[in-house]
Amino acid sequence: MINQMAERFNGLSTRERVLVFVSVLVILALLLFVVLIEPVMKRSAQIDNQLAAQQRASNARQVQISALSRMLKEDPSIEVRAQIEGLVGQQTELQEIIRERSQYLVAPSEVAPLIEQVLERESGVKLLKFSSLPVQQLQLTSAADIDTPAAEESAQGEALDIAPVYMHGFEVTLEGDYNGVYAYLLQLESLPQAFFWEQMSYQVAEHPSALVTLRIYTLSISEAWIGG
Repeated sequence: MINQMAERFNGLSTRERVLVFVSVLVILALLLFVVLIEPVMKRSAQIDNQLAAQQRASNARQVQISALSRMLKEDPSIEVRAQIEGLVGQQTELQEIIRERSQYLVAPSEVAPLIEQVLERESGVKLLKFSSLPVQQLQLTSAADIDTPAAEESAQGEALDIAPVYMHGFEVTLEGDYNGVYAYLLQLESLPQAFFWEQMSYQVAEHPSALVTLRIYTLSISEAWIGG
């Protein structure tokens, strides 16, 4: 078969032999491309795509790292600390205002001794019962509640919640005749240290003796107190 092909090739003209030779070279080149070069090119393209994807991912991570670095350089607690310092300052200022304007009020711990001290001056009245009531926080909604000037009302009124005022109440039950009870109440009213009157009940038990129940209270910036 090879001999036959050789004879046919030898029988061709020179021009035909050149065309056959060129065709063979082209076929060999195509085979070489398909077998060797094309797989390499496909693999190279895949590698390029992978590299591009990795580069995009790397760029995205770099952007995230840059953003985190900027966040770390900034102190996120600066604004919170400023708010806390402002509230503490308002609390201190308001407590000082309350303390100054309540100096004339008797301290919660001094109410019982004061009641007994005045009672010693009035022989016609005796103390049957003295008890403290649950401490309550006053619900102040504006600075006007503590007689604050109008110019300060807005700023201080919003901050009263951080400077609470507590009401310490007491219930006092007395027994005595009308004149003795009246004299005793006048003495309480004339004291330099004052408290607020909330309620009074007067009931005649056996004439001329009567039972008198007083509810009084004083104010303090402290919820706790030491008393009898």
